[in-house]
Amino acid sequence: MESITLDKVTLEIIQDESPDNPREWDNLGTMACWHNRYTLGEPHNYATPQEFTQEINERTAVILPLYLFDHSGLTISTTSTHFHACDPAGWDWGQIGYIYVPRETVRKEYGVKHITRRMIDRVADLLRGEVETYNHYMQGDVYGFVLNDRQTGETIVSCWGFFGVDPICNGMADHFPTEYRDDILAHFYQRVA
Repeated sequence: MESITLDKVTLEIIQDESPDNPREWDNLGTMACWHNRYTLGEPHNYATPQEFTQEINERTAVILPLYLFDHSGLTISTTSTHFHACDPAGWDWGQIGYIYVPRETVRKEYGVKHITRRMIDRVADLLRGEVETYNHYMQGDVYGFVLNDRQTGETIVSCWGFFGVDPICNGMADHFPTEYRDDILAHFYQRVA
């Protein structure tokens, strides 16, 4: 995807061909989705969204809607604003489920008895982040890098599984060896300046 040649090393950033599905990680939220062509989120026992909403609601959980845009690839989000802007008639998008976390789980996870509005906002932000990561996965927007010694051609280090293309924001830069990190980061900072 991208190759950067510096004085002593060559860095190759490559699309990860077999990334981990982030919904198999230890997530706080659970995605309950219904779609006739795709299996999304986690397995659940709710036959319909109506059955789900009868049991799970804002009194029992922190809950956000999930929308899917299905046109030349899949995009998932907790808001439909940008989907509506692209397709006001809604031909290629719609609500396909929810991401939620039971309030009891929030109490246990954060060690609180009372869930404040601030805590709900904090958990909702975390759920949005989980959806963003899943969206990167669905779009194949997952990368790795290989850092090679220019003189010998030998691999110094490689690492995979970075969600999103920006090596500074996705955590990739944290895995560059310290002796090369400043030079590599200078290249990326020049690119955005």
